[in-house]
Amino acid sequence: MKIIDLHSHTHYSADACSAPESLIEKAIAGGVEMLGITDHNYWFEDRIAQYIHEISALKRRYKGYIELLCGMEIRTVPRSASLAPALLADFDFCIFENVGHPSQSFEDFLAYRKSFPCRAGIAHTDLFAYQAQCGLPVFDLMRENDLFWELNVNYDSIHGYHEHSYVKEFMRSCAQQEEVRRAGIKVSVGFDCHDAAEYDAQRVKEANEFLDR
Repeated sequence: MKIIDLHSHTHYSADACSAPESLIEKAIAGGVEMLGITDHNYWFEDRIAQYIHEISALKRRYKGYIELLCGMEIRTVPRSASLAPALLADFDFCIFENVGHPSQSFEDFLAYRKSFPCRAGIAHTDLFAYQAQCGLPVFDLMRENDLFWELNVNYDSIHGYHEHSYVKEFMRSCAQQEEVRRAGIKVSVGFDCHDAAEYDAQRVKEANEFLDR
């Protein structure tokens, strides 16, 4: 089993404060084997090429210590007019936030997702509650559209030391686990780190071990 974290932020996001190296080294020290860096799209402006270049250099620098992935967290409500999906052609993956917002249907979100050329997932969203709300087979549609689902295990000051209730419910609900297995979607883990000093690799490891079981 590989310990994977597919949601983290660096100083490329205005609400985060750490250099990528600080976060990477904290993850390595905690036993994380794959780390996805996913800064917020709405603070990039014209720095996407710089971001790709820096993460690519860090992939080479830390090869043999940790596998790094270049990602982006994309706001879907409101959408950023300046974000051209083609810019993500060189990204390893992206994750979408605001899925489930009442101003956006799931069908509308899926159409937007199709415009992005990289692998994609849905971040920190209670999809069971959303499925009940919208009346659609959300997990089946995710499989058909190659979307993975994130278990967000953040616990830090920027999130007010709040734990997501949907993650706790999924971990104790055999029925929910069986529905995800039946649908055949992939599930990721993300700490959603905004400050390397608060990165808790143990929470990431425990969530990965749960998914492995």
